[in-house]
Amino acid sequence: VYNERGKEMEMHGVITAHEPHHHHACEMSGKAFDLAVEYNLTEQGTTTTLCQNAETTFHDLPPKIMVVILYPMVIWMSKKQYCDSLRKLKALCEQKAE
Repeated sequence: VYNERGKEMEMHGVITAHEPHHHHACEMSGKAFDLAVEYNLTEQGTTTTLCQNAETTFHDLPPKIMVVILYPMVIWMSKKQYCDSLRKLKALCEQKAE
């Protein structure tokens, strides 16, 4: 169950790739849309770069139309959510093991 801004959605997913320290991917499906997400980690000296690629496929026509009309706002909200998620992930990765 996924909760975003108070709205709950049930989605079912499967891990499609798992290469520790390099590549991870999953596909999720729900009532309104399907989502395929891929994460690639690249070592760069003493740091690691994380790149995410996501593809969303909406099931109904109204959401497809809304995305086209509201594209700039959707992109802004997606970037904001992506940055928030990466900040949380970074904090978790940098925590010392207890």
